[in-house]
Amino acid sequence: MRVRTIAPSTRRAATALAAFAASLALFAGCRQILGIEELTYDPVLDETSLTCDRYCGLIMSLCTGANSQYTSDEACYGVCETFTAGSLDDSEGNSLGCRIGVLAAATGGAELSECAAAGPSGNDVCGTPCDAYCSQIAAVCPDTFESIGDCAVECQDLSTCGTYTANPEDATPDNPSVECRIYHLSVAARDGLFDDNGDPTTAQTVHCPHASGETECLKDSGIACP
Repeated sequence: MRVRTIAPSTRRAATALAAFAASLALFAGCRQILGIEELTYDPVLDETSLTCDRYCGLIMSLCTGANSQYTSDEACYGVCETFTAGSLDDSEGNSLGCRIGVLAAATGGAELSECAAAGPSGNDVCGTPCDAYCSQIAAVCPDTFESIGDCAVECQDLSTCGTYTANPEDATPDNPSVECRIYHLSVAARDGLFDDNGDPTTAQTVHCPHASGETECLKDSGIACP
């Protein structure tokens, strides 16, 4: 009878492969016993990121219903492009960092005041409503005012109608408030800021006159806040 022999090098390779397979099985078993789950990287949840991905992911998930600050993801991203970056250490000021900081601290459930502070108006925490309005309109509707200073003078004469929310029922032609104008700015920004040719988008063309007080949000309407 012929006896088949296995070369020592082949035996060593087979032994090493078997040991590796056994270690993988043991590791998988330990993971199941310990309840360890596979982890994936999510930039929206990255605690160190200062991005519109993270900002919009947080505010659109935490501030909903009556506390909503944007009518759509697109509006959020459009307005976010107008924010100065700032720092995640910002506790005040009209910056992206301040807004993300407010949201990160409210992950157990955001109140209206926190949503508004993190929203486009700043709610006198992450900037004043006039700070927010003037910086945003300079980016979204740049032909409205000659300067930020001119915008600030105009804004002083606008009404303030309570805590800001993205409620279209408040954005009426005779609402004389800065909140009405901020609402229309967010809608104007929803398709981005200008197209590939540098021309205003349809949303900008329609809503910039509203945000400027030319056709809606009229400061001399004589009507009180809704």
